[in-house]
Amino acid sequence: MTELDELLATLGAQPVDRRLDNLEPAVWARLHDASAGVTTGWRVVMAALALGLGTAVGGVAASAAAPADAMAAFSPRAALAPSTLLEGLR
Repeated sequence: MTELDELLATLGAQPVDRRLDNLEPAVWARLHDASAGVTTGWRVVMAALALGLGTAVGGVAASAAAPADAMAAFSPRAALAPSTLLEGLR
């Protein structure tokens, strides 16, 4: 036996000083209790920030968008229609 094996055998022969079968639920309960108020506040702030930012960026993008007739796929005045692009090739 090596020294590590002897130490592990000695440790295994000692009685258990605490139970670990309920450790994980106890840790999660303490984490939940410690961060319950803080987490909810941050979630509300971040949701409001995301909503405001999305509204601002969407408004800017909507105002900068091209007119509807230039984007119509089957319009005869569409900027990228084949008839418009090939018009000067005759």
